[in-house]
Amino acid sequence: MTVKNHLIIFSKIPRYAIVKKRLANEIGNMEALRFYDNLLRRNLRNLGNDSRWNCWLALSNRRDKIRREKSWDCKFFFQGHGGLGFKMENCLKKVPDGNTILVGGDIPDIDRVNISNAFNKLRFYDLVLGPSFDGGFWLIGVKGNLNLRRKNIFNLFNSVRWSSEFALKDTLKNIRNKKLYLLSYKNDIDTYADLKLNQFLSSR
Repeated sequence: MTVKNHLIIFSKIPRYAIVKKRLANEIGNMEALRFYDNLLRRNLRNLGNDSRWNCWLALSNRRDKIRREKSWDCKFFFQGHGGLGFKMENCLKKVPDGNTILVGGDIPDIDRVNISNAFNKLRFYDLVLGPSFDGGFWLIGVKGNLNLRRKNIFNLFNSVRWSSEFALKDTLKNIRNKKLYLLSYKNDIDTYADLKLNQFLSSR
């Protein structure tokens, strides 16, 4: 039987003075909102309509809605309450059985090749992580046969210092007896320095 692939795009709705607050402190709320909105919609267009996986858009507020475009086809659901780790765990458990990947909706330079490669790695590994230069990670993938609803593998997220340079390191410490593959590094954009670094890397 063919294993289903599920891609979860984990995101906030673009809202003034809500998204990219650290970046907004440097470039202003309107520019930060415009940047976030453009990046999220670009990622939805690039990733949200591929026959190799089912696309899910996990939103941070139950009442949130986003205008659909013909170029992408994602089902919506609510991330859940609680901290970041709990929300990620909830999302990974919420979709139907199958290999599941979760990515941030605001990750730059992500494309179908990155997602396809991560799903291919889940054929041979239990977990896939995409590290970011700031010490966090831009992608997490979980093999379908880990049976998320019956086994609590998510001590993976216990005591992780989110939004810090220790998030990836803490997560790696929590992995026990699982085959892990680390993807290539990507740059998450939270500050103006991150934005300039991403522009430099993209121009190489």
